[in-house]
Amino acid sequence: MTAAELWGKYRERIAEAREIDRREIQLSLVSTPSLVDVGPGSWIVPMTLNRLLILESIEHPFLTGSVAGREAVLNFLWIMSPEFKAGDRRAAKKFFRRFWFRKLKDEPLREYLAKEFEGSKGDQEGAPQEAWVAQLVDVLAFEYGWSEAAIFDIPLKRIFRYADAMVARRSDTKTVQFNTPRADAVRNEYLREMAAIQKREQEETARAE
Repeated sequence: MTAAELWGKYRERIAEAREIDRREIQLSLVSTPSLVDVGPGSWIVPMTLNRLLILESIEHPFLTGSVAGREAVLNFLWIMSPEFKAGDRRAAKKFFRRFWFRKLKDEPLREYLAKEFEGSKGDQEGAPQEAWVAQLVDVLAFEYGWSEAAIFDIPLKRIFRYADAMVARRSDTKTVQFNTPRADAVRNEYLREMAAIQKREQEETARAE
């Protein structure tokens, strides 16, 4: 395969991946977030600081990376449910009974959680620092004058977009550099194959000489 043929193969894939990234960035800013269907007949809302801290307070396996049993999966579904009410044991028991005998898998939920953190600086550098929640609340409250309660109910993806926009506004570039994970992955795959083609061509040229 030549370099031109390789570009013909990847040009459309890169464009499609870039469009998916663009759409997800736009949807993360929707005023009323869409519910996320996780498969077992339940719906979960976008992650917020408030719900994240509740999950951290119980050291949920999805955050610690440990094995998640059936009860842990149900706990996650309940905390992320639109019906969730902190401390309402009666509502929690009713929710658990509805799903107790259904087939539940934790993989889709772990994938959902990972996607909720796409766009955070922790993507490339591991888990966020211990004080990142307090720093986010402080920055948004100072920048926009929003209340603590309002900030704790903003979807994380929107918070990350606002943080990127603030950094861009204060920098010399004035351009928001949003994360584009899908386009980057396809582009990197293209560059690896291009490097292999160039290496092969160089070897063939050297042999010919």
